[in-house]
Amino acid sequence: MSEQIGVILESDPVIVIDIRLGKELHPGQAVRVDYRNLRDTLDAVGAPGDSSELTITFASDNDNDMDGNRGEYNIGRKEITVAVEPDALDATQDTLEHEIQHYVDDLSGYFDNETWLHRKLYHTSRAAHRHEKKLNAVMVAPPVPAALISVYEMAKNQSHDSFSLECLVPAAVGIGTAMTIELGRSVLQSIYHRDPSEVRARRAEESIILPPTVTIA
Repeated sequence: MSEQIGVILESDPVIVIDIRLGKELHPGQAVRVDYRNLRDTLDAVGAPGDSSELTITFASDNDNDMDGNRGEYNIGRKEITVAVEPDALDATQDTLEHEIQHYVDDLSGYFDNETWLHRKLYHTSRAAHRHEKKLNAVMVAPPVPAALISVYEMAKNQSHDSFSLECLVPAAVGIGTAMTIELGRSVLQSIYHRDPSEVRARRAEESIILPPTVTIA
């Protein structure tokens, strides 16, 4: 199901091949992980020479746990999950570079220095396309800046644990006439795409040109 290219070093991340990915391969095919390209990728993004605390899981792009995302980084567990697209392995490499940038940001203390409000808004916006039922309860009224200010003012009075997506509902209702759900989704996506960590991750995708770490043969 899987093969490695190059010698595995103690400083390399732990690599996991999700069994669901293996089940989708044609008979005789295998997922090949090139550890030399992996080290080049880590180095290009600025990861430390010893990344043994990092786990990278290569998963199926049909994995329901991914909720349609190409990649995820778990801050608490230092884990990256990348959905392997067999017909778009260059795109898979871009996703790997993107998520490694989040790992590098984590090591640099970027996420530790964020305010809890910023982090909550980021996670809310990132999850917008996943939670359609919740999102359908959110109505963002014009003007959009006023809506965001209202959310911010409400969030200041919420405890770290109590602020959630539901806070958007009374904030939006209090502003005035509701507009379309699509506008609400657009606002949340804008918050996500403008987040500094996402900007850096997209820049890593665009600026780093390396052969795919994962191939299928």
